[in-house]
Amino acid sequence: TLLAVPITPERIWKWAERDLLIPHGHDVKGRPLYLIRDVMDLHITMLTRQAERTAKRTAKVKV
Repeated sequence: TLLAVPITPERIWKWAERDLLIPHGHDVKGRPLYLIRDVMDLHITMLTRQAERTAKRTAKVKV
């Protein structure tokens, strides 16, 4: 992507399918448009959740 963040169109479509992203309009071909801020916020949320899950697994292994 041009944002230097590994967010593919497929990932955005999947998030929208799961109602995690809400379109804010449509382009001339009728495709949904999403706010970059919403996409980035969701990406950060997903990274945070992934890091928390990894930390929990790592903590369980060390105990």
